[in-house]
Amino acid sequence: MAKDFDLEDRLRRYAQAFRRQANPPANLAGTLMARASEGRRPARLIYSFAMAAGVVATVALVALGAWQLRYGKVPSPVATPLIGLSPTATPTPSASPTPTATQTPRPAGAPMQLIDMTFADPAHGWAIGSLCSQANNCPLQLRITTDGGKSWFAANAPAEQALVGTPEWQVRFVSNQVGYLYGPRLYRTTDGGQTWASTGPAHATLSLAANGNSVWAIEADCNQGNCVRMLLYTSADQGGTWTRASAQPAMVGAQAQLIRVSDSTGWVLSWSTISGTSLTSALAATHDGGRSWQQLVRPCAPATSIQDTGAALPDGSLWIVCGGDHAMGQERKQIIVSHDGGLHWNFPPDAPLPGFVGELALSGPSHAWLTGTRSPLYESTNGGASWTTADNRGVLVDLSGPGVTHVVFIDPQHGWAASDHVVYWTSDGGAHWGHTAI
Repeated sequence: MAKDFDLEDRLRRYAQAFRRQANPPANLAGTLMARASEGRRPARLIYSFAMAAGVVATVALVALGAWQLRYGKVPSPVATPLIGLSPTATPTPSASPTPTATQTPRPAGAPMQLIDMTFADPAHGWAIGSLCSQANNCPLQLRITTDGGKSWFAANAPAEQALVGTPEWQVRFVSNQVGYLYGPRLYRTTDGGQTWASTGPAHATLSLAANGNSVWAIEADCNQGNCVRMLLYTSADQGGTWTRASAQPAMVGAQAQLIRVSDSTGWVLSWSTISGTSLTSALAATHDGGRSWQQLVRPCAPATSIQDTGAALPDGSLWIVCGGDHAMGQERKQIIVSHDGGLHWNFPPDAPLPGFVGELALSGPSHAWLTGTRSPLYESTNGGASWTTADNRGVLVDLSGPGVTHVVFIDPQHGWAASDHVVYWTSDGGAHWGHTAI
């Protein structure tokens, strides 16, 4: 052991003597940089770097020898990982990042004049309208919303003229995928309105009502606004195939509306038009899915059988508005209300005169909404006993124009109304309304 310590001491003295002989400056790095900046020749710089490296290497060898003599082994080197590389011998290449999906932009489409709209749930809605590039060229337009009417994007409508033919085009959806566009012809979509296929009998479709897979439609032969031979057709496969119903409801006049609340229960309201030779109306009901129909009392007086509309709820609430006896900018609007599906009726006062009968929607058994041409949005919360407007709640329109012409409620809270270029929406039962252009 004494010999080992003696040899270790000699090696230390040797290293100290070597450092004194080499005598490297304390600020070797700074000196080298200064000399490089003074333009010294590369050879001198290389020599200086070599001398410094030699000193460091010699000191390391001496220290290593001393350690081995003292402890009889060489210390294991500590691995220092390189920055940015794996500590393994062969770096593993980094994986390519997964691209983030970006939603395809949806075109908003040019402003259109709204013809009809429908909603399948609080988020999904569809509206059709016209966009006239020339006086006699007004292609049918389709807009879709997925946020409850707050924004709309353009979609593909069938290649049809919007303002040609009888009756007017209408749109209905039974889900967010399956819907129907009908009027002079009948189309069906099963992909939310992206594509459409012609279906149904080769007649004009006056009205359509769907419940699940079961679809009913009133078909007629129409020419220049006059429709005759109205018949009920049914489909059991969401409109894929159609058959003429074996039992037909009694219908009069030249217009009809299907009102349906379930697979089994529905009504057919029919009436004359201004072009009819006589003014009358009729109401038929079924409670067995259309296998039989019962004719109910005539709902509207002859004077108010020019433009009628109805709405119903599953609890048996049935409202009908009978329009007629019109004058400049106004029309009598007779209201009749039943709470047992049409077996018994109440006759509240007429709705306000201004405007002409448009559409009726129910958000409760005694809560109704009424629109019309050159009319505001009317609301009754007491079974038709009185009516107020929604002007001070966000539905304010210029009555010199078309007015509020459409209204839809799918439950007591969610409803929509529309004028020619604006859609209004509510999610609190009509207490407040927002709006957006379409």
